[in-house]
Amino acid sequence: MPDLPRVTVDLVIDGETGLWHLANAGAVSWADFAVDLATALNLPTGRIEALPQAAMGWVAARPRHAPLGTERGMMMPTLTAAIAQFASMLELPTRLTPAVPAMA
Repeated sequence: MPDLPRVTVDLVIDGETGLWHLANAGAVSWADFAVDLATALNLPTGRIEALPQAAMGWVAARPRHAPLGTERGMMMPTLTAAIAQFASMLELPTRLTPAVPAMA
């Protein structure tokens, strides 16, 4: 069972109440997340480019560093473990580009 539903069921069974913010332990940038995910899936990482926030063209201001976190209890696995679990559950096609039909 994936981590979030498993932890949610555990909280219900334990009779926990209130608001729980469940997040994996670990903090990375979006670019680092993309690289970690691509690496776990054995995909090339050469086209992933980290850009400064100012280059994104966002209208709304965003905090420089605002990782998700869990304060009431560390119930989720690390982000690295979650990415590895996701990658192991995902079946990628052996070809990443569509096959070119043979000319008749």
